[in-house]
Amino acid sequence: MKKYLIVMCVVLGLLLNGCVSLNDKGYMYDNDELIVDEGDSFTYRSKVGTYEDLDFEDFSGTETVLSIEDIDVLYVNIDFTIDKGKFKIVFIDQDNEIIILDKGEHEVVLDGEFARIKLVGAHAYGHFNISFDELINTD
Repeated sequence: MKKYLIVMCVVLGLLLNGCVSLNDKGYMYDNDELIVDEGDSFTYRSKVGTYEDLDFEDFSGTETVLSIEDIDVLYVNIDFTIDKGKFKIVFIDQDNEIIILDKGEHEVVLDGEFARIKLVGAHAYGHFNISFDELINTD
C-alpha cells in the first residue's frame, strides 16, 4: 500500500509539472516563427489597465495590440519600463518581416498594406503604454 501511495504521488507530481509547463509561453520570445503567427498565445499573472496605460506581472507569449490595414502612415509613440524578465514590441509587415520598436516615436509608412504590432514577453513585469495616430488612405 505504501509503494502504491508513493507511485501515485510521483505520477501526480509529474502531471502537475506538465500542466505548469504548458502555460509557460516564455519559450516564444526568441522564436520569430511563433512571433509572426497570426494567432496570439499569452499569459499574464496580473494585468491592470489598457494598452494606453498598462501595468502587468509575469507576461509571457505574444499578444497583438494593433492590426493595421488601409492606412498610409502610422505614427506610434511607445514607452515601457521592465522591472524583471524580457519584453519587446515588434512591428510585423505583410511579408512577416519583424522590426523591433524601441521606446519613443516611430513613423511607419504602410501605403495601405496589412501590418501588426505585437507585445512579446518572457516572464516580464513592468509598465507599458502606446498611442497611435494614423493617416488613412484616401484612394
